[in-house]
Formats: sequence, structure tokens, C-alpha cells
Amino acid sequence: AGSLVAPDRLRFDFNSNRAFTAEELQRVEMIVNTQILAGYPVTTSIENLDDAINSGVTAIFNEKYGETVRVLRILDGDKAVSAELCGGTHVSNTAEIGTFLILSEGSVATGIRRIEAITRRASMNFIQAQSGLVHDMTRLFGVSREELLARATEVHQNLKELAKELDKVKKSALLDKLGDLTAKTEVINGVPTLMMLLPEMDSDSLREVADRFKAPH
Repeated sequence: AGSLVAPDRLRFDFNSNRAFTAEELQRVEMIVNTQILAGYPVTTSIENLDDAINSGVTAIFNEKYGETVRVLRILDGDKAVSAELCGGTHVSNTAEIGTFLILSEGSVATGIRRIEAITRRASMNFIQAQSGLVHDMTRLFGVSREELLARATEVHQNLKELAKELDKVKKSALLDKLGDLTAKTEVINGVPTLMMLLPEMDSDSLREVADRFKAPH
């Protein structure tokens, strides 16, 4: 759904109605880095638009192209790993990209999510900064990297469980605050109707409100 490619960073927008899990993001990183490390050669050529599309080249549908287009292919022998229409400059081999690291994944519009990532020197600087932070923490707490990771994982899991409990308490408090929904109901054209503004509630809580409203009827 859109993209930005710079020398050391990228933005990739795609159609999806849900967030990626941490495991899925790690899998994406692994897939991309595997392709980078394969050292595939990258070629460009000028071709007829219809011929390029018919050969399976990827095009962005809302882009306007002329009769001739620049086709970029990443090759594994005679087989194209990737082929797309693109006017920008690129590496001559995927290995030149270096390490690929995802910094964030989130929603930018209804049904559209965005991945932002870094490569090359930016990813090297990021890794060095993170490694330096871990080194400082091991010295501060007097533990090895493995022990630090194990403790951090345990704390992270405990925080996730605590967040779930807090969500339950918050949801229960919000539902209790609503009180008797029947008393707030109007009958419009013979249909019991409840109209309320509930900006603090998530979708699951709103479904519970709807179920509670429908129950007496």
C-alpha cells in the first residue's frame, strides 16, 4: 500500500486488519535477512510495460507508468526471487543491504499497517548501542548476559500477566459504572434502544455491554 526506500532505512505499508505478533515480526526479520545473506545479484532493465506485467512483474496499481518501464529483478540463477517496476537506484547484490532490523509495526489507517526498519550502518549502530546497554547492565547487576536475558524474560512475562489482570479490573469497573442499562433505554418505534458514548472501552468491553443490554429482552 506504499513504501519508502532510503540508503539505511525503509517504510513498508501493507493491507491488514490486525497487528503482527512478536513471533511473526521475528519471522519476517529472519526471512528477509536470509534473503540478504544469500547474496543474490540484482539486475535492472528497460522493458515494454505490457510485456513486463505479463511476465509476472509486480506493479503498484495506483501508480501511473509509461509504455516503457524500469524492471528490477533479484535473481537466484535464472529464477527471479523478486521482480518489480521501480524507478529508484538500488544495490547490485542483496548482501550490500547488510542486517535488516524492524523498529516498529503499527496501524496508520483503517486496514493499513506499517513496518519501519533499518539496514546498513543504521542497523550496525543500533546493534552496537543495544549491545553496549546490555554490557552495562551485566556489570551493574553482576550477572552474565544469559542470566540477564533470563531475568528480563521472567520480568516481561510477569508484566504481561499483570497487565492482563489490570485490564480485567478496569473492564469490570467500567461495566459496573454503567449500572442498570434498562433504565437508560428508550423505545423508538417499538424497538428498545440504548445510545451511549463509551470512549474508554475497547471492542471486547463494548460487546459485553451489548450482551448485557440484550439479556433482559
